[in-house]
Amino acid sequence: MSGKKISITLLGKKHQLFCPAGEEAALHRSVEYLETRLQESSEKASLLSYERVLMITALNMANELLRAEVSKAQVDMELHQRISALHENIDQLLLQQRQMELPD
Repeated sequence: MSGKKISITLLGKKHQLFCPAGEEAALHRSVEYLETRLQESSEKASLLSYERVLMITALNMANELLRAEVSKAQVDMELHQRISALHENIDQLLLQQRQMELPD
């Protein structure tokens, strides 16, 4: 797999990461998002160490991700139920139409 080392800064600390080729823009967007979230956590708890801020931010983001996945699963289930109900209605209407078209 080809790629290169990318230098990033989080809360003023530099880090070197390997980035697969073609993923640089996505990595930079992720770093910007993470930096914003880290800044928010750091402002709320300014006495925490760098590692604690990273951990708390990671846990908050993981919690948000899991909640979003549950919410998406609920929406998917509701959509599936609605689509099934629509299919049943269409089948019933088609059956009624066929029955009306039958000669007496």
